[in-house]
Amino acid sequence: AATMAAAAKARSAAYMSQLELFNEEEDAADKHRMVGGDGRASLTQRKLNFTFNSLLHRLPGSPCRRFRVGPRSDMRLSIKPALKDLGMCESHVLGKRSFEHGDWVLSWDRLWHRPRLFFSESIADGAIVNSIPGMYMALGQHTSLPRLQVHCFERFGFDPLRALPDEELNCRFTMRGFAVARENGALKAPNGRFHEYNADAARRTQLAHKIWILKPQGGFNQIGIHMYNYFFASDGVSAASTAEWMGRHVPEGEWILQEYEMEPMTYKHHKFDLRAWGLITSLNPLRLFFLDHFATKASQWVYSSSADLTKEQCIHVLMPGTADCYQRGEPLMPYPSDTREPLFLDYLTTRSGVCDRDCWRDKAMLSVEWRLSEMVLLAREQVMHLDEQIKAKGKKYKRIMVLQPDFVFDERGNAFMVECNTNGYMIGDLHPDFFSLQLETKALLELIGANGYPRQFEYATGLIAHLDEFCKQQKDCSETSKLEIAEMVHETHHASTGWYKIFPKHLDSPGFMSHFKVQREWVELMTAQDRMNFKWMDWKHKQVH
Repeated sequence: AATMAAAAKARSAAYMSQLELFNEEEDAADKHRMVGGDGRASLTQRKLNFTFNSLLHRLPGSPCRRFRVGPRSDMRLSIKPALKDLGMCESHVLGKRSFEHGDWVLSWDRLWHRPRLFFSESIADGAIVNSIPGMYMALGQHTSLPRLQVHCFERFGFDPLRALPDEELNCRFTMRGFAVARENGALKAPNGRFHEYNADAARRTQLAHKIWILKPQGGFNQIGIHMYNYFFASDGVSAASTAEWMGRHVPEGEWILQEYEMEPMTYKHHKFDLRAWGLITSLNPLRLFFLDHFATKASQWVYSSSADLTKEQCIHVLMPGTADCYQRGEPLMPYPSDTREPLFLDYLTTRSGVCDRDCWRDKAMLSVEWRLSEMVLLAREQVMHLDEQIKAKGKKYKRIMVLQPDFVFDERGNAFMVECNTNGYMIGDLHPDFFSLQLETKALLELIGANGYPRQFEYATGLIAHLDEFCKQQKDCSETSKLEIAEMVHETHHASTGWYKIFPKHLDSPGFMSHFKVQREWVELMTAQDRMNFKWMDWKHKQVH
């Protein structure tokens, strides 16, 4: 056992030196770990991928930590084997009875929509569940992003009937959306607001039309999506002509009309969007992680905004595409499955030129971080009271949530979320022809503490000393504050294979944090625990630099 422990310690020490883990804060230079000088996955990233599999993920002699998973295919075929690879064991009680009668420390199941589940006596102190109350309503529905954007407009005093000024930095996390419905033949739609918004858009573009996407509010997987042209010279003449346009296009049911990016960044002149992965590991204080590479969903047809081709879903919607799209289009061979590789990075185009690797790293990636953080902060405000109720009942367990936003980019590299899925679907290696992300799934589970942070002995002594020294200098550093800071350190130290923390960051980090710290509307959304984490990171930054 002593030999095994020594070997594990040596491997962990090598791992630590690669990550420089004693300094939790990502600084400006750390941005370069996403893409190396040759455009390939950086040397650090490649070492991490290799090293992860060689690490001992369970301390010798420790009892087997147990888990329960739901019946969905990804939970059985991706999450379950990943947990076993981390040295965990399945609950002795299986199936539906496992929640109340199982001996688990991790529950990975469908999102909990019933509030009573979060107060269950079956959840032991220190357990981990993959649900945060209220966040599905706040983030995961088709109406969620348009609602959050209107809320952002109201907070900043913007006119929701007009497009944001070009120079405005806030509230740009999604394209504009309008909720519409038809019930028993009667149309319910904000015709006046929709007309005013399009009139303002017409004044800001040289295009003769705008494309709007009509999608069912409860839809998924591109089912039920329609695309329609809105011609400024005819449909936009008056509020009456806009109402007539609505009457022609909105069928029975509840729908979202979402603005379409007409001049997107393209890959080899094909439209693409990216499935990203984010991870909320705490609501208050907010801790948000992100995976630095994405799953590419690229059309098999060359992009065109021509009104004649608006109905061609192989261009606009079906990505990577159906068999019909492949047969009639110009298939991308080979397919760009890794956004860190030259095959992807060297072929990003815009109407005005090329988005090179610097553009991708310094513009597109920073924009993605900004938009995801913006969205989560606004959503947190709506559900914070639920988190406080759970804590008030004395429940002491960890609630996490996986976010799967889909991003498109305009020609300047600005990111916009099309939607944000919150069902926690982890594809692993279920679609190996396009994506292979099982290693990242294992790393996510280790990041949240599923296997008990097995490498914490490497830095525990230093962490305790630093926390004590830090808290002596603070007036309001409670035991809760110390525990939350320690959890953040554990998460950051066990983040690998491309997972990294985007919130909180040091307040002078490049990108959104330097903006958030001076913008009153964002400062007001920070909690006391958020501010304590910022103080810690500032203190750590001074210790290192």
